Amino acid sequence: MSQKENLEEIMSLDFLQSDLFQSDLFQLNFSLLDLSQFHFIRAELLWLIIPCLLSLFAIRSITKNKSSWEKVVSPHLLKFLIVSQKKQTKVHSFWLSLIICCLIIFAISGPSFRQQAIPIIQTESARVIVLDLSLSMDATDIKPSRLDRARFKIMDILNKNTEGTIGIVVYAGDAFVISPLTSDAKTIASFVPTLSTGVMPVLGSRPDLAIQQAINLLKNAKQPTGQIIWLTDGVNQRYTNIINNQLNQQNYLLSILAIGTPQGAPIKLPRDKGFLKDKQGNIVLPKLDSQQLKKIAQHNNGQYVELSSNDDDVNFIMSLLEENNDQTFESDEKISQWLDDGYWLSWIILVLIFIRLFKQTSPIKTNPNQTNQQMGKPS
Repeated sequence: MSQKENLEEIMSLDFLQSDLFQSDLFQLNFSLLDLSQFHFIRAELLWLIIPCLLSLFAIRSITKNKSSWEKVVSPHLLKFLIVSQKKQTKVHSFWLSLIICCLIIFAISGPSFRQQAIPIIQTESARVIVLDLSLSMDATDIKPSRLDRARFKIMDILNKNTEGTIGIVVYAGDAFVISPLTSDAKTIASFVPTLSTGVMPVLGSRPDLAIQQAINLLKNAKQPTGQIIWLTDGVNQRYTNIINNQLNQQNYLLSILAIGTPQGAPIKLPRDKGFLKDKQGNIVLPKLDSQQLKKIAQHNNGQYVELSSNDDDVNFIMSLLEENNDQTFESDEKISQWLDDGYWLSWIILVLIFIRLFKQTSPIKTNPNQTNQQMGKPS
């Protein structure tokens, strides 16, 4: 082996071990060239080929034997005035136009055989729903009941929460986390129909414990801002100061959705056992305690809204956090998106268009020698 061949072998080995060869830019990703993945992103546009072909062939049939020379020159002289290549040029131009039209349709149909991972851009919005499951929520002053209407409103909130994360906490005599903060609202929605006052192990009403649980969820998720949506029909006055102290040092927005009427209604017991009564035997008529709820909202720069028959209450509550929070972040989750490679055909299309225009603008050549000979004149 000559020194030149040895040198070339050494250089090739050094090249194979170089950073350039090992880099992702140099190495071909043959998975991108997997033609089994080839498809059209907008395949419905391929139907345009049919009217395109019909139009071109119709135009060709109309203009096949109709030219400006044929209209003014006798047929027996026409073949001597026009070189025989003109007809061939027409044929070539027709097929060139056909190819150009087909390539344009292929390009706009979005041919693709490779994907790109794109990160999901999400907002920093975080919400925690706090639902009152004390026995007063079974009152029927709002049909079918306060709790049923609260569940409907929770479903509306989940449907409108398209970005960010959301969790849910329920309470009676104690508070429980039904779902931590998650971006999967559908999972929470599956729990909502099962929420009832009968599932709570401890009777009573301790909203302070539920608010603290909501704050803990936001803190554990490292959310500097967030919204606590509290659905309830009232609060005992002895817990008002506790709730205010809990929210004083936090940058979380409190939104109260009050459910009930000032007149109240009795609480029907299960299995047709009548209505709930107090120790003196009087039927309990829980009424909407709007004053205490309004004071809590005002003290914490929150919002108080009463239940409405339409979506105005939910729309108002959902818009509050969006107005106060415009931060976004790049999620770790990514989605695969097909890349439109139709633009590569644009270069071929442009070249063919220039060729087509060049052929169209070329002057028509005559054959004077052949014409003179036919007419008996010397050349």
